Amino acid sequence: MIDHVAFECSSTQRGGEIEITYSIKNGRGDALGVFNKISAVAIDGGLDFSPNHVYREITQGVLHLMKRALPLPPGLQVTGPLAPHASRVAPGETLTETFVVRLPVEVRQRFKFLTMRGEVRPCKPMVAREIELSIGVFPCTEEVRAVAEHPAFPEVLTLFKPAAAIAAQTVLSRRIPLRAAIAVLDYEAFPWS
Repeated sequence: MIDHVAFECSSTQRGGEIEITYSIKNGRGDALGVFNKISAVAIDGGLDFSPNHVYREITQGVLHLMKRALPLPPGLQVTGPLAPHASRVAPGETLTETFVVRLPVEVRQRFKFLTMRGEVRPCKPMVAREIELSIGVFPCTEEVRAVAEHPAFPEVLTLFKPAAAIAAQTVLSRRIPLRAAIAVLDYEAFPWS
């Protein structure tokens, strides 16, 4: 658990989207890392660090929106990075980020995707009545080695020892009630013939 960290969030539901704003205030004496920079590859092959990149999953009517290092399911072996990129929040500073999720929400959780057999796509209709937002934070220590290596994205930190950050991760979470239920498309697997 990380002490002296304040976490707040709010949402606005309008038209075909939900806008989420969260803030993390670092009241600690040292820097705080936040796993909020989830990368994607753009159509031209370039990196994209849009704040709208968020892991999404649905369980029992709750839409989980996650910016954190995800737990590795038992038996799954991966060769790629286990942690998203991160931001640094200096002592006394506050990180505020806003992102938008379009409706219907398509589930996107890479480890769940990898554990399913067949061709997988988000198309199974579900309904969410509540949102749970979770953000992973960790102390920025020498052991973590967080480095700004992308000149076009100087605020994005790459972790050269992600295992230390993952082990030290604390997940901050809040439930957000929805005004009205929203449509979610969960993963469905289509067997290869």
